Amino acid sequence: MFGRFSTALQNAVDVLAPPPPLHEDFAYHWKKLIRDYLDATNGRRLPVELTNIPARFEQILKILAREDQEIEDENRPGPCLEYLLQHSLLDLLATLASSDEPPGTRQYVFQFTSRFLNNAKMQQIAHTNVFQPLQRLVSQCDGTAPGPTEFFEVRFLLSLAAVVRRNPSLVPVFTCGLENSEASPERYRRSSCCSSEQSCLSSSCISDVSGTASSSQTFQNLIGAQISSRSTTPHNNPLFTPLVTSSRSKSVRLVVQPEAACQDCQAVSSSSSSDDNKSLVVDESAQFPLLDAAISYIQSPDCHVRVKACQAIMLLVSIPDSRAAEVIVSDTLLLSRLTARLCDLYHCIPFTTEPGAIDDMHVSWGLDMASSDVLWAEGSRQLASFLAWYDFCDQVIAEAHSTIGQALAWEIRDKFLSEIFVEDTLSQPLAITLLAKMFKVASSRLLNEALSEWLVGDRIVKETPSSKNPTILRNLLSNWASPRTDLVLETLRFFEVVLDKSDLKVLDALMFVYLDSYSFLDACNNLDDTLEETIDPLQIERIVQSFVNLVPVGLRVNDDGGYEQYVAESRRQYSAVLSSLKGVPVANPTPVRPQNELSACKTRRELFFEGPFLRTLFNSLANIPYQAYEVNLELTGIVSKVCLRPERSVSTFLIESPFLKLVPEADTLHSVLHRVATLLASAVIARPDYEACLRATRHRLITEQPQPPSPSKAKENEWNLTFENIVVIEELCKELAAIAYVKYQHRANCTSKLPIKITDT
Repeated sequence: MFGRFSTALQNAVDVLAPPPPLHEDFAYHWKKLIRDYLDATNGRRLPVELTNIPARFEQILKILAREDQEIEDENRPGPCLEYLLQHSLLDLLATLASSDEPPGTRQYVFQFTSRFLNNAKMQQIAHTNVFQPLQRLVSQCDGTAPGPTEFFEVRFLLSLAAVVRRNPSLVPVFTCGLENSEASPERYRRSSCCSSEQSCLSSSCISDVSGTASSSQTFQNLIGAQISSRSTTPHNNPLFTPLVTSSRSKSVRLVVQPEAACQDCQAVSSSSSSDDNKSLVVDESAQFPLLDAAISYIQSPDCHVRVKACQAIMLLVSIPDSRAAEVIVSDTLLLSRLTARLCDLYHCIPFTTEPGAIDDMHVSWGLDMASSDVLWAEGSRQLASFLAWYDFCDQVIAEAHSTIGQALAWEIRDKFLSEIFVEDTLSQPLAITLLAKMFKVASSRLLNEALSEWLVGDRIVKETPSSKNPTILRNLLSNWASPRTDLVLETLRFFEVVLDKSDLKVLDALMFVYLDSYSFLDACNNLDDTLEETIDPLQIERIVQSFVNLVPVGLRVNDDGGYEQYVAESRRQYSAVLSSLKGVPVANPTPVRPQNELSACKTRRELFFEGPFLRTLFNSLANIPYQAYEVNLELTGIVSKVCLRPERSVSTFLIESPFLKLVPEADTLHSVLHRVATLLASAVIARPDYEACLRATRHRLITEQPQPPSPSKAKENEWNLTFENIVVIEELCKELAAIAYVKYQHRANCTSKLPIKITDT
């Protein structure tokens, strides 16, 4: 209390008397800071808040800020900053942070240094008496052992990361191995920021304020060898604690074993101290201690600490320096720790989490929270944490140096996707839903490439009907035939997301590699006519009617109109697909294959196989009469997205097939839908009231009314399912007719440049 009173009194005196020069004021407050420190440490252990030390720090920062505003030559430090550099004041502060005497001093040291860095210039950071104390402070930041000062530590790391990001020329200063001071005290003193002359300055500075030789000696013993001429190493002195890298800087992969890391740390310490002739001991795994220090805070229970650690990581990985990027990839914990946390957060999601909560959840890495309407569900908070971290990894890949982004994307593919989403996991609805969410929200090009390669492989291999290789794609396609409705639904939704992404490598593996050879055509002599660009209204009308007529007349209910109701939405979707094709002219979205490739089928007969994806799709369509209404509804979405593809081979096979002569083994979309419609018609045509039941079912589905209870529940449910599936087939055929109309009208307009209109008959 008396200390605060004297400070207030001194402020009053300063008002009455003219202010001294800044450098004198700076030296005065620094000496007062030392006196306050000695008074606090020689007496009883008072918290630092009960001393004048925080106020002294504040005054020193204000003086430095004023000098920075007044100085004209930015390349030359002012007298206050010169005093700070000559007297190695930052080095003394690093020692005070290590000892944390009086209790709480560590917090104020990191606060002071953070604010100093926010205003510091590159020339100042490059000074020996600045960057070496900063390195010492970085070595004290270890988030693997959370403490009360971790927020101030990570804020210091963020400030230093911002300085390095603004000045990439400082990267070499912070990407070297740490020296072991215990291995060679002489070497450490020569490389430290205090020379013998500066030691005298510091000692005299202390003697001016200490008042007694004993108190001065006490401070000398505390601050360590950098202001002492002794060659022996004092025991229990924090300055002489070996500067080996902590457990967070070991080269571990994915899962860190604390015991092993501790043993490694002890091994480094013992090996470095066993040879007194070694002047420099370098920990090869600590090539970027600043980044490893920031990474150590990503598992902090404090959300604010995690966010600032992530901000520091984002700054460091985005440094435009290829050498620094190589060091980060090969000699830091970035890849393993980020992927390990992704795995840990995934395993924290309860198996009982409702899959529906995943689609409704939208989070970002800056805040692992979601809207309150989805946080009520079980596992939603764990899910939000996982999605937030996944978003952070995605943003790191997008913003980092390309070397880092590529390496992290591969690490996620190999250590997360390939090891987590194995065959057993791919048979769980929750895992499929989460996988679909990951595909959907991935924004970086490299992460999308990694996801695609994981799904279809590095190399596109054209499979045969007899292929039995258990690939990821085949495992997922096998879910379509599962008796579990929830698994089928989530898998269909996953493929709908994949089709929405329009990744050409995935689409190539799903369809193009099987269709682009046109081996589904019976003879090659009609290829030229098939691939002809021009098209007239009569052709468009024939194609449209080929879909409308798939449903028998007796099953059509035209209360809601024909295919025209779907034209506007189909046009919007087709435009979106075309806009996603970068670099491909809209007038000819799929260039015709060279004639020499197409003519190859004249000399050989290639057995046609539509590929596992289209074959599974056709098999599921054929099973419509026996599947749940919800499954069939999702299935129609897949069919629509496939037919919206503008590639010529896809359109020829899926839409124009009724007018072409195909090979005997080729099954088509038209033939499958025709068989399903015929089967459904034969099932209901004998029921006298089938038309009324069909109208009632359509009205109930459109208005989304619940199904009314029935006395003979089993038989009535069977009838309801049949009528529901008839409605599904009719609406699907209308939608496909609208898609065909939009696609071929677009093709005709691009060819003739004239508007073409047809009427529905």
